[in-house]
Amino acid sequence: MENEKLIEEKLRTEDALKNGAGWFYWIAGLSLINSLLVFFDSDWGFIAGLSITQIIDYTAYYLSLEFGSIVSIIGLILNFVIIGIFVILGVFANKGRNWGFIVGFVLYGLDTLLLVFMDDPFISVAFHLFALYSIFRGYQANKQLREIISNIDTQESIELN
Repeated sequence: MENEKLIEEKLRTEDALKNGAGWFYWIAGLSLINSLLVFFDSDWGFIAGLSITQIIDYTAYYLSLEFGSIVSIIGLILNFVIIGIFVILGVFANKGRNWGFIVGFVLYGLDTLLLVFMDDPFISVAFHLFALYSIFRGYQANKQLREIISNIDTQESIELN
């Protein structure tokens, strides 16, 4: 009976981990869409994307007016690298690597500070804070999952003896 409760808790905790790690994919995906929208001269975007990619987007856009479209392409390539980092962090966080959560949390936290200094609307900052909270919850779930797995292993070894 105890083992069944541990397995149920393990499943719930795995879901929480996946939810927290999934935020890295959302951030990357929405940042990619935002960058492509700026590249194709759209005037709207998502609030959950990265601030740093938006800074690169608009800097490249305005510089391209003077120096040509190659600047926009360079900006897009830089953004692909940054977005790729968030995808990689998502992969490792999904695999239960604490460092993936920690590095991603710190990077997105710094990105949130950019919003504050950019005097961005409160809704963008609030959404970034919610994403940070969700990532942190994924990190906590990852730590809890390790304890649960240890308890399951202990329970199984007791039952075998």
